[in-house]
Amino acid sequence: MLQGHAFTIDLHILSIEGPEVVLGIQWLQTLGKVTHDYSNHTMEFLWQGAIIQLRGDSKLDPEPSSADSLFSDTPESLHPLLTQYSHLFQPPTSLPHHRPTDHRIHLLPNTCPINGYDVAIRAPGLVVLPLDDEQMELSKTLLQLCEFVVDKINDQTKEKITKQTLMDLALSEQLKKKKEMEKNLQKLTKTMDYLERVKREEAAPFIEAAFQKRLEDEKDHHEREQQV
Repeated sequence: MLQGHAFTIDLHILSIEGPEVVLGIQWLQTLGKVTHDYSNHTMEFLWQGAIIQLRGDSKLDPEPSSADSLFSDTPESLHPLLTQYSHLFQPPTSLPHHRPTDHRIHLLPNTCPINGYDVAIRAPGLVVLPLDDEQMELSKTLLQLCEFVVDKINDQTKEKITKQTLMDLALSEQLKKKKEMEKNLQKLTKTMDYLERVKREEAAPFIEAAFQKRLEDEKDHHEREQQV
């Protein structure tokens, strides 16, 4: 029975707390077309030739809680435990213990590590990690590039410095360096080809002499066999 109306429902035994029965999609599918009024918490549908209206319990609407009510609802049995470990709930005043993974802070443009150290974040505090030689060299290169870009903008274009401007100029410098490397690689390839060609030309007379010597040896060997 549901609000005075009889329904035949297949139930599944589940381990739940609170309501005695939970009516799910399997039951709703048997109702056909249903009209809902969420403002009045009602639903209407046609059941066995009659219009059935089910009304929700308005007493179940949640009410906002204040901060005082949250703390006042703490069970008495937990008070000794909260007092004993109150230091765990105090604001941190030192760095936390090391974690398996330390997350780095991504610095803003034009910012470089201070005194060769990098800053990594481990909630809720910060930890300072030393940079290795490769990271230090990369940081110096990026700093020089940023200084070059800023000077170029201030001295020549006089335009407003933006993140996109810095990225475009940095990319332009990278493309120039890439083209220079490609030119050097082409020169090196041509030099290697030239040396290989010269090497073959110098070795050609020796190869021809060795070939002639082999022909003469085979001819002498053939003549000795004919005499025998």
